[in-house]
Amino acid sequence: MASRKASTLFLFRDSSGIEPRADAYQKQNSEDLDTNIYEQVAKPTFIACPEDIWAPRIEDDNGNAVEEMHVKTQFELYVEGFKRSTVNILDHGVILCVVCVGTFWALFAEDVAHGWPLAKTVDTQIAIVNFCFLIFFVAEQFARSVVQRKDYLFNFFWWMELAANASMILMLGPIMFPEGQYKCAAAIGLSNLDGLTAGSRLARVMRLLRVLRVLRVFNSLHNSCKHRSRVANEKAAKQSAIGKALNEKLVRSMIVVVVALQLIFPLLSFDEKNSARELTLDVLIMGENFSKSEGELYGAAMRGQYLFGGQHKLDLESMTYARNYPTLMKTVISSEALVYIDDQPASTFQGWDGNSYNAADCLSPDADDSFAACPPWIHELRCSELEYFYTEKGVHEAYWEVREQQMAYAQLNIAITIFLMVIILGMYISLSADVTFMVVQPIEGMVGLVRTLAENPNYKLEGQAKCKYETEAVRVALAKIIGLMQLGFGSAGHEIISANLANSDQATLNLMVRGKKMDCVYGFCDIRQFTDTVECLQDQVMLFTNSVGEIVHQSCHDNRGEPNKNIGDAFLIVWRPRSVSDHAKVADGALTAFRRCVREIASSRTLQLVTDVEAIHKKFGRGKYQTKIGFGLHFGWSVEGPVGSPVKVDCSYLSAEVKISDRLEAATKIYSSNILMSGQFYDLLSEHIKVGIRLIDHVTLKNGMKPYRIYADDRSNLWLKMNPRLVRIYGADIAYEQFSKIFHEGMDAFIKGDWPTAQQKLQGARDFCPKDTPTLLLLKEIKKRSIDPSTPTAPVDWKGYHDSDV
Repeated sequence: MASRKASTLFLFRDSSGIEPRADAYQKQNSEDLDTNIYEQVAKPTFIACPEDIWAPRIEDDNGNAVEEMHVKTQFELYVEGFKRSTVNILDHGVILCVVCVGTFWALFAEDVAHGWPLAKTVDTQIAIVNFCFLIFFVAEQFARSVVQRKDYLFNFFWWMELAANASMILMLGPIMFPEGQYKCAAAIGLSNLDGLTAGSRLARVMRLLRVLRVLRVFNSLHNSCKHRSRVANEKAAKQSAIGKALNEKLVRSMIVVVVALQLIFPLLSFDEKNSARELTLDVLIMGENFSKSEGELYGAAMRGQYLFGGQHKLDLESMTYARNYPTLMKTVISSEALVYIDDQPASTFQGWDGNSYNAADCLSPDADDSFAACPPWIHELRCSELEYFYTEKGVHEAYWEVREQQMAYAQLNIAITIFLMVIILGMYISLSADVTFMVVQPIEGMVGLVRTLAENPNYKLEGQAKCKYETEAVRVALAKIIGLMQLGFGSAGHEIISANLANSDQATLNLMVRGKKMDCVYGFCDIRQFTDTVECLQDQVMLFTNSVGEIVHQSCHDNRGEPNKNIGDAFLIVWRPRSVSDHAKVADGALTAFRRCVREIASSRTLQLVTDVEAIHKKFGRGKYQTKIGFGLHFGWSVEGPVGSPVKVDCSYLSAEVKISDRLEAATKIYSSNILMSGQFYDLLSEHIKVGIRLIDHVTLKNGMKPYRIYADDRSNLWLKMNPRLVRIYGADIAYEQFSKIFHEGMDAFIKGDWPTAQQKLQGARDFCPKDTPTLLLLKEIKKRSIDPSTPTAPVDWKGYHDSDV
C-alpha cells in the first residue's frame, strides 16, 4: 500500500452531518492524498448466515415478492390484533359476569329444584338452561385455547375447566334421557350400595370442580378491576409476571389439596350400614309367609304397618299411621303383599288418595317395569326420589320413596356448597393477600422502580431506614446499586442505563449504544500545583481532592450542571440545554457556578485545614499556599455516548469543541485569570451577567486555524490588582470601569490593525492595573509582530487575530 504523508486534517463521517470545513479540503495538496481518501479502510468481510438472506422466488420478480411479504405481514398483524381483541372480549366484565352467573346456576339450580317441592317439569327447563351455559363455557374454553395457546392450552387450569364442563353433562339427564312412562328401573338398578358410595364421592368432586370455577372467575374479576384501576391511575405499578405466576400456583395448590381431601377422607372414614329397609322387607316377607289365609287381618295389618309408615295417612282398623320414614312404594313379593281391605277382593289395595287399585296391574311381576297403572301421585316423583332394594337371592325386590330425604340432602348440598365457596375464597384471599404483601408487592415495586429508571435514569430513589424482611433489604441494595450506577455513569450514561434496563430480554449488557449529537456548554477546571500538593499531602490527598470536588460538583449541580469526568486534578462539567431557547439559561448558570466555586474554594475552611501541614509550609512557604483552580468555558457541539469496551466503559462527550474548554483552562495560567471563556459562550450570556467580563485576546489555538475570542471574568479574578492611588482617587468601581473602557478601546484597535492607538490605550490601561497580564501580553505581541521597530504597525497580512500557544 502506498505511503501517506502526515496530515493534521481530521475527516468525520457521520449521519448527523459532522463534516470539516469546506476550505480544509481545498487546502490539501493533491500530492499528499490519493484520489480515494478512504482507500486504506478495509473492505467488509461479513458473510450473512443462510437464515439472514432472503431472496424472491425465481419465477417472481422483486416487486411481486416484496408485495407477497407485505401481504403476509399484514395478515400476521391482523391475526395478532384479532387475538388481542378476542382476549379483551373474554376478559371483559360482562363476559366474566355471565360466566359467574352460569357457574352459580350450575351449582344451585338442581339443588333448589330438588330441595323444595317443585314440579318435576321444572327439571327439563333447568336442563335446557344448563345446556345453554355448557355451550357458552365450551365456547369460551375453545376461544381461549385458540387465542392463548401458549399460556392456556393444556395447562392445569385448562384441564380443570374441561373437567368442570364435563361434570355439567351429568346435569342434562332430563334432556338426554326423558323419563316418559317413568321407566326408572334400569337407572335406579345401578344404584347398589357400593355404587352409591362411589357415585356420591364422584358427584362431590364434580360439584367441587364447579365451585373452584367460582375461584377462577373471582380471580379474573379481581384482575380486571386491578387493570381498570391501573388505567385510571398511571402511577400504579403494572402486575408483574411473578405476581401472576404466584397467584396461579396458589390457586393450583388449593385446588389439588381440596380435591385430594374430598377423595381421601371418605376412604379413611367408617360409615355404619343402615339395615332398616332390609329388615323391613324381611319382616314383610315373614308376615306373608306366616299368613294362614289371604284375608287374614293380622298379616295384612302387619304388612300395612311396615309398608305405609310414611307421611301419607292410611286408616287401618281405626288406626292412623303417619311417620317421617321412607315409604315403600312397590313390592314384588306377591300381589297381596300390600294393604288388605276387608270388603274388597284380595287383589285390590287402597292408595293414599283413597281410591282402590288393582295390584295385578301396578305391582305384578309380569307387568312392565313402570308405574303406569299406579296412582297419579306416584307419577309426580322423580327417579332420584325412588330407591331400589332387593334381597340377596334376588327373589324379592322393593322400591322406596325417598323424597323427603332427597329434599333434605339437596338443601344440605346448598349449604355445603356455600360453605365451601366461603372457605375457599377466604383461604384464597387470605393467602393471596399475605403473598402479595410480603413477596409480590416488594418485587413489583422493584420492577416498577426499574421501569421508572428506564424512562428517567436521573430519578432519585427514596431512602429506607429499616429492613424487616429480605425483600426490603434487596430493595435497599437495589437503590444503592442504582445510586452508584448514576454516580458512575453520570448524565452522559442515561442512554446506556435506559437501554439496558428497558430491555429485559437481553441477558448481557449492551454498552455500545449509538452516540447522540448535541450542543452543550463545557466547563473544565483544574487544580493548580497539584503534583507538588500530592507529594506534600501523601495519603491526605484524597481528602483534599474530594473537598475540592464537592465544592465544584455541588456548585455546578445547583446551577443545572452535570459533572462528567473526574481526572484526579481536573473536572469536566457539562450543561445540556433542553432547547434552543434554553441556551442563555445554561450559559448564565455555568458562569454563576464557576464564580461560586472561586469564592468558596478561596474561603473553604476544610481546604485550609487540610493544607495546613508542615510539608506544605516547607514546599511553598509558611502561609503562602492557597488552593487555586483555573476554569475554562465553551459552547459547541459534541457526541454524547459510551467510550471504551465491554471491559471498561466511560460515558463522555467527544469532539474538538470539548477540548477547547480544556485549552481555555490551560490558558488561565498564561493570562493569570481564574475564569476564561470563548466568544461562543460569551455571546449566549445575558446582559446583566456580562458585567465584569472583558475581551482579552483573539487567537487561533495551537495547531488550529479557527480564531477564537477569549474573554476573562474580572469579577472572579484573584490576580487582578488595581493601582491603589487611582482607587483612592476614583473609587474601586469607577476605577475598574475606566480601566475596562480603556482596555476595550485598545483591544478593539488591536483587532482592527490600528496598533498605534492600541498601544496608547493599552498603556493607559496598564496605569490602572500595572500587573494585568492580558494588557502586558498584548503590548508584548504588538512589539513582537510590528513591522516598524519605531512605530507599532500591524503586519500586512493581519487578519485581526494571531497565533498562540494555547
